[in-house]
Amino acid sequence: MFGKIALLLLAFQSSLMPPVVSGASRPEDLSVKLSKRVANYNLGMSNFVDALLHVSSDFQIPMGVVWVNTPAARAELAFAWKDATVQEIIEAIGKTQPGYGVRVRNGVLHVSPPALIPDQENFLTLKIKTFEVHNDYLEVASSKLHDLIKPRLGGTSIGLSGNEPRISLEMKDSTVEEIMDALVIASRRKIWVVTFSNDVNVTPTGFRRTMSLGSDAPSPDQWQPAWNLLHWGDKINWAVPAR
Repeated sequence: MFGKIALLLLAFQSSLMPPVVSGASRPEDLSVKLSKRVANYNLGMSNFVDALLHVSSDFQIPMGVVWVNTPAARAELAFAWKDATVQEIIEAIGKTQPGYGVRVRNGVLHVSPPALIPDQENFLTLKIKTFEVHNDYLEVASSKLHDLIKPRLGGTSIGLSGNEPRISLEMKDSTVEEIMDALVIASRRKIWVVTFSNDVNVTPTGFRRTMSLGSDAPSPDQWQPAWNLLHWGDKINWAVPAR
């Protein structure tokens, strides 16, 4: 009798558990990480994006960064803190650039300039009716998402890493941003970055042009939009901006 009751309780508890995304590990509560207080933290000289990537990596914060590639954002600043929480550090970095804000959503900390890119020019606001990947590498999932936004002429060559776990996702009526969040939660690449061009001229489809992180020019229109999915600790090779 006792055994039957225990089995029923176990089945009831299992029914209450949230669905698990294949390939995802169970992360520590993000709020706990963000509230951690740091006595001394010194990044030295760094630009806006590199500073965010360092904090994300050092404290294992899943992060989504949307930024506009301006000279001010690429300029190096001195970053150092005493007796600050991780969230206060990130917010302070965000405040070095006008118009940027910090918010937590979908288990990911977002840094973005909501007023600098109108929604109608921002591909991240697009709704995707159905996005599914089943036991695929992240590179394949990223390519599938791109082709749902804008199919690339002639297809694309995908470089696969055998060291990466395969992931599975099923999402309905989700924005591109929500799908990007799900990809970093499910995979080992815990940071996504979208770099918008400072040029306000839009593509033929009406979206602000994007560029690969570290590059000095937008990607060709047939490859738009562009984004980066990074591991904690990945280094960025910054090109010298064209004069």
